[in-house]
Amino acid sequence: MKQNLLAAAAIATLIPSLTAAAAPPENNQFTNSIGIKMLKIEAGDFMMGADSTPLPDDLAALEGRTRKRLKNGDYDETPCHHVTISEPFYISETEVTIEQFKKFRPEFPGFKAKLDHHPYVSAISWYDAVAFCKWLAEKEAKPYRLPTEAEWEYACRAGTNTPFSSGCELPDPETPNPWGLKNMHTGVREWCLDWHALYHDSPQTDPVGPRYGWTKVVRGGGLDTLDRRTMSFYFGRDIDPWELGESPFYARSANRAAVPPAFAPPPPQYQAAQMKCINPPLPPGPQLTSPYRAKGLVAGWHNIGFRIVLAPMPDTQPAAFQPPFFQTCVKQNTPEPDSGPDPDEPFYATTRIFPELTSEQMVNLGWKIGLPPGLGTNWHNGAVVALPNGDLLACYYNGFVESDPDLSLLVARLRRGSRQWDTPSVWPDFLDGNDASPFIWNDNATIWLGWGCPHLAGGYPFQWTTSTDNGQTWSPIKFAVFNSRPGGYGRRQPINAAFRGPDNTIYIAFDGWGSTSGLWASADNGKTFFDTGGRILGLHSTFVLRDDNSILAYGTRNRTINGFCPENVSRDWGKTWTISRSPMPGQGGGKNPIMLKLAGGRLLYISDIHKADDPNLKGFTRPGAYACLSEDNANTWTIRRLIGGWTLNENKEPVTVKTAGYVGAIQTRDGLVHIVTSRNTPNLHITLNEAWILHGGQPQPPEQIKPETLKHYRETWPGGKTRVTYTAGIGNQGNFLLHGTQNWFYPTRQKQWQANYNAGRKTGTETYYRPDGSKKWQREYAESGNVIWTLFDKNGNIKAESNWRNKKLISCKLNDN
Repeated sequence: MKQNLLAAAAIATLIPSLTAAAAPPENNQFTNSIGIKMLKIEAGDFMMGADSTPLPDDLAALEGRTRKRLKNGDYDETPCHHVTISEPFYISETEVTIEQFKKFRPEFPGFKAKLDHHPYVSAISWYDAVAFCKWLAEKEAKPYRLPTEAEWEYACRAGTNTPFSSGCELPDPETPNPWGLKNMHTGVREWCLDWHALYHDSPQTDPVGPRYGWTKVVRGGGLDTLDRRTMSFYFGRDIDPWELGESPFYARSANRAAVPPAFAPPPPQYQAAQMKCINPPLPPGPQLTSPYRAKGLVAGWHNIGFRIVLAPMPDTQPAAFQPPFFQTCVKQNTPEPDSGPDPDEPFYATTRIFPELTSEQMVNLGWKIGLPPGLGTNWHNGAVVALPNGDLLACYYNGFVESDPDLSLLVARLRRGSRQWDTPSVWPDFLDGNDASPFIWNDNATIWLGWGCPHLAGGYPFQWTTSTDNGQTWSPIKFAVFNSRPGGYGRRQPINAAFRGPDNTIYIAFDGWGSTSGLWASADNGKTFFDTGGRILGLHSTFVLRDDNSILAYGTRNRTINGFCPENVSRDWGKTWTISRSPMPGQGGGKNPIMLKLAGGRLLYISDIHKADDPNLKGFTRPGAYACLSEDNANTWTIRRLIGGWTLNENKEPVTVKTAGYVGAIQTRDGLVHIVTSRNTPNLHITLNEAWILHGGQPQPPEQIKPETLKHYRETWPGGKTRVTYTAGIGNQGNFLLHGTQNWFYPTRQKQWQANYNAGRKTGTETYYRPDGSKKWQREYAESGNVIWTLFDKNGNIKAESNWRNKKLISCKLNDN
């Protein structure tokens, strides 16, 4: 985040330093020294964000698929709010062209492929666009810069309040809007000055966005614009076009996209190295054209360009940065002891992870009663990691439809000693890009969170961010640069499996062509990556490093050997694999297993009973999922079916674990294994130990605290001010549990968050406060299990009140005023 803050500070100081040098011309239009035509936009005001009139059905739909949730625009386009542009400004009639950009950077190659939108420049980073503005400002001694997001939308709308400046129909390319600007709805997408954040509902004057963030606003269209040949290349089969980002929905005046400011092709030497290796051996059968062969492209050749503004920077201060909730109130110390249940006694417990709402409830109610805007109802590709402070982070892809450009990721935190997961946060998100397939990995106390964007034009094989403070702050998002072949001939889709070899090489699993998987590797700590070259039999596979330094992988996704899961072994670090039949049943589509090497040396494998109707399999009854242990490097397994435990349905019966879905698992220092399921109803966090798998046993009821074990803890801000105080002890089953009142404080000593615990369960009143001391929200936990959740505005008025039981919404009231 420090790099992001420095970048924002540099832009804020750039333009004022030039304003005294030369004032803008007084004409309504002029052509500058490099041929850019600039049009004057007068000051004024407008309503920024989604239009109040619902969109026509065909505009909100995608490939004929009705998307009722988008009838009033996307979640980050609301609330619609009044914005004043207080001073006139000049903006370029069109985007900057390749030839104009070459006057600044003569070596810029440009290219005339389909994604280029020739003649306008694209495939440059936000930093490149800013550098161009600085160069031009110094050349002419005039204050050139990128438009703020508000200036861009104001100029795009040109006094209209319809989806497009042309009404309800998308204008043709090069057609000027009422103020003479071209291509605001067509052509290359355009960088804006602002970091992306949700809108405020109050009127604003000359807003410039938040102080910092992870992605910069992009306007003028969607980002998922791969064509048929590109997607055939990635998926290994002929499919319908995936040019979803070309839908007029994403070209509306109000639409917002966003990607990291560093998104651009890698340095030329890496592009050249990749181009030398673009034709690795392909599977037998018909050969489909790849974008690398067809277009000579490598990662980063995206469709984002920019247009420029001539005006001093607004005097407005950036808005306060609002971190996602999981990054709030994070403990940095690890209280001792690392206690846990007796490893020789079976332990099994379950709890719900997510709130349960329908898609309609989530959009119409959930985002208004406290759930984060953008939270969906389709969560899978679960991944989980144990943090140095003892917390767990779970990461899923998040949305409503798997292939939709509006897919994001979500992260939820389970705080050490708590038995209730926090409300999940919608983060990270390349807005209008299909974020998918997360992996999360504790790399010697550095937490990696990585994912792919399968449909993103110019997307890299994967990108990632890291945290060294238990997930409280995260680095600027990095893109995986490859120094040989371009990330393999498979999908831009990592798998939740990452590890280091004995020589410190990093290995990250990915889905390959068809039903294959492979390993990406880095020998320089993530600076560059390469494809190890080999492929295993099976998609969405799981990999583990064994004691003899061989890599074991179980392949899945409808690839079986006589009904059983393929077993793949590499003894040359992923270059080649030997394939044989494992003793475990194969798995069908829509799932992935996970395998871990446990601290005691056993292998843990978690999968679905998904192919039980295969005549070669005996003893497996579907549906269901299981966990199993091997003491002999996967030759034999002890299998135990997963159960619902004390998580009950509406009939007060244990819920059924119909599937583990895209499952994640991790072992913590206390020896417990934590499993997060997906595609189950409900999705569960299952906690078990090895003794339960080996011997079975009844699920444990909620724990009681041992009063004699209670201790008081305190953490401080730099300088010694109290940051948090809390009490915790050991339960009768051996777990560390929060018990009593926990108080968090802002650096100003103002209370931030107060919650009461009884043996890890919240009780009584929980309150979260704004920095000014006003209540933001409050929850009341009744003995019956009901929870009343109340939201407040800054004046103390109730905005919404909702009633929940077992994370299911029972009723709610909204104050529309």
